[in-house]
Amino acid sequence: NNQLIKAFLSFSHETDDVSEYVIQNEIYNSLEPQNSTEAFEDNNNLTVSIDYKNKFKDDFDFEIGSKTTIRNFKTDLSYLNTKYTNDYSENIYAAYLDINYDFSQPIGLKFGFRSEQVNTIAKLSGISSSDSSNIITSIIDSAIVQSPYNNLYFRIYPNFSIFYRMNTNQTFQLGYSKKVNRPERGTLSPFPESTQDISRLRNGNPYLEPEHSDLIELNFSSNSKKININSSLSIKNTENVIMWWDRDYITYNFKDYEIITVENANNSKSINFSANIIYRLSSTASITSWGYGWSSKISDKGEADFNGNSRGIGYGNRISIKFPFLGRLELSTIGRTKMEITTGTIPSNFKTNLGIQKSFLNRKMSATFKITDIFNSQKFIIKTRNDIINSETGEEYQQILHAERQIDKRFISLNINYNFGKNKNKKWNKNILPKNPKADMDMDY
Repeated sequence: NNQLIKAFLSFSHETDDVSEYVIQNEIYNSLEPQNSTEAFEDNNNLTVSIDYKNKFKDDFDFEIGSKTTIRNFKTDLSYLNTKYTNDYSENIYAAYLDINYDFSQPIGLKFGFRSEQVNTIAKLSGISSSDSSNIITSIIDSAIVQSPYNNLYFRIYPNFSIFYRMNTNQTFQLGYSKKVNRPERGTLSPFPESTQDISRLRNGNPYLEPEHSDLIELNFSSNSKKININSSLSIKNTENVIMWWDRDYITYNFKDYEIITVENANNSKSINFSANIIYRLSSTASITSWGYGWSSKISDKGEADFNGNSRGIGYGNRISIKFPFLGRLELSTIGRTKMEITTGTIPSNFKTNLGIQKSFLNRKMSATFKITDIFNSQKFIIKTRNDIINSETGEEYQQILHAERQIDKRFISLNINYNFGKNKNKKWNKNILPKNPKADMDMDY
């Protein structure tokens, strides 16, 4: 059969109710009056797609399709007897066409495009009363002033690739494409993560614009029974770069407050690489190694801390061995070298995991033993240096920051599974530990 039609439908609905309250001594920076904060989230996501593929000949085929994505994130926040609402919706109507054509045995072409009609709307509402005003309500009010936000646009994202097959196992691919990266849900809420702790203010930005990138990429793949290699080198130019670490300073009632938020920078130009190698020592042992890295120059007309260089390298290794009596053993290490960001550095870190799996009773039962972060070494650290100007007094000073955070420490687990049904054709997981995990990139403290 040379024709294929695929249809996909997905709908998700999620609600979340969060209450926050605190009891503090007056020596801390607690807000007055103290009372609880209620937040209710209502999130919906609908995706519908249909695709048609037709392979006319061995050297020519095409695929055409459409996809509709409708998502809505709504948060109601009750704080100091005032109800605030953040209603964010985004509708994406897309259609695409891809064509594959082989000129000859070694050379092939792939080209096409994706068109999108997008409508993004962010509506914020709620007015703080004068007797309940503080730094939290000031931050929310400043976001409400910018509402509503309506970003309606139509874009076409072309792609073009040329393939050169050295033989049946090795292929070079050179291509150009235009891509889009939209803000994630976690970056869109204007409400501070905590309304009770003003020593650490952080919020999102519902007025973020999507990133648009031009990408030139060279790929090489080599596959054999003994070794698989996949590597990529790319040059990327991005407009409206989403900066996950935007430090701003707000003066309220003659006092300076620091807030961490998300913002768009003008432009970045970067070189990126990645590689993945799987080497099979035998039928019972294999080694997997992967790495990635980047070097980028970010520029912005308005934000001084957005101007500068960013670079880093990440890596990982996995050893998998199957022993006759012990079972299967996996040892993996993931990490990254020291990273540079526009305002400072993020020191290196790594994590080592161990997993052992053994089956019993003719594979009806299995036991899996895991140790995550054996050396308790995965810790996020950031060091920054910023020049600060007090917006009220004009005083200049330099802020030096050293922050550390360790969310998950060493963890040991033992899982036992028993299969009550037939298991003649049951396929066991090839990986005990997560497949090719990158170093923890949680940029928060």
